[in-house]
Amino acid sequence: MYLKGVKLPRNVVVEIDTPRLKYLTLIDNNFKRFFKIISMSDSVKVDIDVDRHDLPGYILSQINVIYNLLSNFTAVKVMTISRKTLQLIYFFRDDINPLPKFRSLIRLRASMFLDTPLVLLPIVLESCPNLKHLNLELVKDGYRVENKLSTVLSFCLVSSLESVEMESPITEKETEKKLVRYFLDNATSLKKLVLRLNLSQGEKHESDDHFKSRFDSPRRSSLCKFEVITTVAQTANV
Repeated sequence: MYLKGVKLPRNVVVEIDTPRLKYLTLIDNNFKRFFKIISMSDSVKVDIDVDRHDLPGYILSQINVIYNLLSNFTAVKVMTISRKTLQLIYFFRDDINPLPKFRSLIRLRASMFLDTPLVLLPIVLESCPNLKHLNLELVKDGYRVENKLSTVLSFCLVSSLESVEMESPITEKETEKKLVRYFLDNATSLKKLVLRLNLSQGEKHESDDHFKSRFDSPRRSSLCKFEVITTVAQTANV
């Protein structure tokens, strides 16, 4: 099921009763109504992309909408969350903390703006206590923020997280290095961490082993393999 820009009358609650539903995409710039999942497949995959500008102006309504939206998917095993949705969660972090618990979630794919403070990441991970696989993309923007990670460790870091794949540009704040060290230093069950570094055209291109030595850190898990892969953005031919 693919929902995008759906407009509904006022005071309408949409109920989705699809016991064989395996994939749901929600991309909405008119999301002003609450919907409720009645039934869906145990193997459903969910892709959520909701922006703050999509929601009603009254802040309590916004909080209720995002909390109820997330509560529909507490039983899913695979979820993709857009960077705009994560920014929304960060914006309301004090009002919807804790987030709903996604106890069945095994694989999470997420993208984050580099101006989103990293304190958001432990908040999200804490809501996924049995997470095994994390794919995280960092997207460059025009803002600069002081990014520090919480010293409070999420449950999945010390119990279940087995693999992390990150994609990031090189940043002056070394956000990508902080994240690598956060996972290597704290994830007790981690078996693989892959960092894909996107280099700009003309940027000094060191070897992958050189970048690995720059980003490496003592590993909490003795089984963890750390790999750095660099790619150079290609200029489109005109």
